[in-house]
Amino acid sequence: MRLSLYEVPLRVLVVLVTVLAVTSANAQLYVAPDAEPDGDGSAARPFASITEAATRARPGDTILLRRGVYYQAIFPSVSGTAEAPIAFQPAPGAEGLVVISGATPIPDGWTKEGDTWIWRWTESGLAERGIPWPSMGYPPFNTDENGNPLANPIAEAHVMNRLLLVAQSGEPVSGALADEGPAGVALWDGHPLLPVATRADVSASMADPGMQRFGSYFAEFDPVTGEPTLYVQFHRAMNDRPLTDIRPMLGVRPSGFQPDVDAGTEFLFQRCGSPDSPGHFLVRDLIFRHTNNYPTQGSICPGSAGSRFEYVTTEFHPAIGFQMGADRTNAGRGHFVEHSVAQYNGQIGIEGVCNDCYFIDNTVRYNNARGYDIGWEAGGMKLVFSSRNLVRRLRAEGNRGPGLWFDTDAFDNVVEGSYFLGNWFAGVFLELNAQHNLVQHNVVALTVRPSVFATDASGSGLLLQAVSNNTLVWNTIVNNEGNGLYIRDLAEVDGQVHNSRVDNNLILGNATLSNRPDLGFIGGEGYEIQLESRRLAVVRTNTLRGNHVLSHEGDPADASHAAFAIAALDQDWIFGTTNDLDQWRSTMGTDASDANALLPWDDAAYDDLWQPDAWGRYTFDADPRTALDAPPCARADCLPSCYAYAGANPDAVRTTLFDADDADEACARLTDTDAPPRPTTALTLGAPYPNPSAGLVRVDLALPARADARLDVLDVLGRVVRTLAAVAEPSVAVDLRGLPPGFYALRLEDARTGAVRTTPVVVIR
Repeated sequence: MRLSLYEVPLRVLVVLVTVLAVTSANAQLYVAPDAEPDGDGSAARPFASITEAATRARPGDTILLRRGVYYQAIFPSVSGTAEAPIAFQPAPGAEGLVVISGATPIPDGWTKEGDTWIWRWTESGLAERGIPWPSMGYPPFNTDENGNPLANPIAEAHVMNRLLLVAQSGEPVSGALADEGPAGVALWDGHPLLPVATRADVSASMADPGMQRFGSYFAEFDPVTGEPTLYVQFHRAMNDRPLTDIRPMLGVRPSGFQPDVDAGTEFLFQRCGSPDSPGHFLVRDLIFRHTNNYPTQGSICPGSAGSRFEYVTTEFHPAIGFQMGADRTNAGRGHFVEHSVAQYNGQIGIEGVCNDCYFIDNTVRYNNARGYDIGWEAGGMKLVFSSRNLVRRLRAEGNRGPGLWFDTDAFDNVVEGSYFLGNWFAGVFLELNAQHNLVQHNVVALTVRPSVFATDASGSGLLLQAVSNNTLVWNTIVNNEGNGLYIRDLAEVDGQVHNSRVDNNLILGNATLSNRPDLGFIGGEGYEIQLESRRLAVVRTNTLRGNHVLSHEGDPADASHAAFAIAALDQDWIFGTTNDLDQWRSTMGTDASDANALLPWDDAAYDDLWQPDAWGRYTFDADPRTALDAPPCARADCLPSCYAYAGANPDAVRTTLFDADDADEACARLTDTDAPPRPTTALTLGAPYPNPSAGLVRVDLALPARADARLDVLDVLGRVVRTLAAVAEPSVAVDLRGLPPGFYALRLEDARTGAVRTTPVVVIR
């Protein structure tokens, strides 16, 4: 799939085009899974170790991986640069056929008693192969000033998750690579098995098809050495097959891709995002599986800054797929993740701390396979202490936790054009002093209120908890089991639910839990919009305008359902619900100018909307609904102040983006419902040819009627070095003679509408 140049900022284009224009001086280092150990990295004698190739690589070099499964981790010790990243990608012809596995085959150490297979560490031979057991255990968690372990919900609740056991299941593997040989004989790599709490729970019928896990095991640890014995039953008929067919593997490496200045070892490395760790890598079209990572650690760490991951899949890890940074001190910076997938991971798909990072066209699905605490840290994607990030066209689906979660001091982030379908607890969750975030043009549906976490907040489409000054516009929020929109205080954070703007959203058919008696009274309670705080004055600082909300008047189950609910502990009434717009306006202290619309209850129209099994007919196609025919920004440093003007209705194609230097001004313009819609434009700018060029290049362009267009040539710092004013022809020549060799951008701008197009060009000599 070709990268759209209209959907990436200029700084990212600099990296991409520089990589594509690598000169012959940059080396290509080959690696093969079956190579001899004394290879030199040439095509004839490839390296056997990816880390060895990474150690030899220098900025601008490319490491080419031949088809196969690499039972090893990648520890780059040398940084690339912004202009010349170090690339890791399949060799030509091996695209999509390279797996980096954290597992190792364990053919030895097995006996069988009845239906149960028994595997003993002491008889496996792993220690003799240099894989010591303690390295696979979880590391120490936080301690108090005396060195005593602090309570940790993950460590206490999931000791049984210390092992990752993988085997063939007889079921297709996500993204599986077929072995050479008869069709269907086997698959490269397999499914994880389910860890169970007791030996008696082990069963060959144990499966979790939704999370792609088949078979089960119980781990028994020696009280003195801590070494394990596993009691295992593989899935169904596979349990009676010989071990050569089952091909069991054990996860032994806690990382798949981990930059480390010392080239690391397979079991010791720097904190993810450490400013001293290497960065500026390009990783493309690789599959990462089966690392034995512990909670809050990712299989993939992009390094300190400036790395780019394209078409990468990370799946079947006990904890996290992508970790963007470990903490505030060790935070990722300026990373780019595009067209990548994080799925079937034990805890979270994408997690960590990242600033000025871009997440474009990614999928996070079916994560939290191991059942971690969804109120603590689990689900599709969670960023903490993270600011100025752009999340665009994310598809978060079926995660057993929030689809997307910004937590604790997360500022100035943009979430747009994304789908959040069937996630648990919340579709989009902003929590604990997350401020000045923009959530726009998203679809949030089918959020689940699971019985394991049946709080009044659970199941919400959009959940804002102890946050303020956020903007939510033009979202479609339908058929969630809990509230459609819920803005609430936390008991320990008083008054932190003020000054959010909620405009032009479609909110209907939510609170669908009347058919969930397993959740008791709280299961059937819910509202389209619910606001609550200790003080009514705080609730009233939030503004809601132009929203279309479903009335529940006439619904036979409306004893616990309504369009609006407000809780304010300083009022005599404390908690009130209504389907009456006038009452809502009076309670909120507003008048009819808020322009919210209440849609009448209609059994015939909404009956099947309330039935999750029938919701498939209401699916949306993300691309046409979020067609953005302008670049996000003319400059990279203006993000995330690139906001879409709220000029379309919820069912129309979205309007183009505009560039604003002042984020507050942009938000003010965004929610100004009296302003006329920003005009769309047919302005287009084609790719220059020839490219690279030593002189003249020609570009094709299209202009709307009455356009006032100019074409500029920008250098890598965004400075204008050439200008063609009053452009009017469908094809123009641009003179690049006399410019120093390097990367430039052509920028076409229509002064009448403000529309901008950019495209890269390389000058050579």
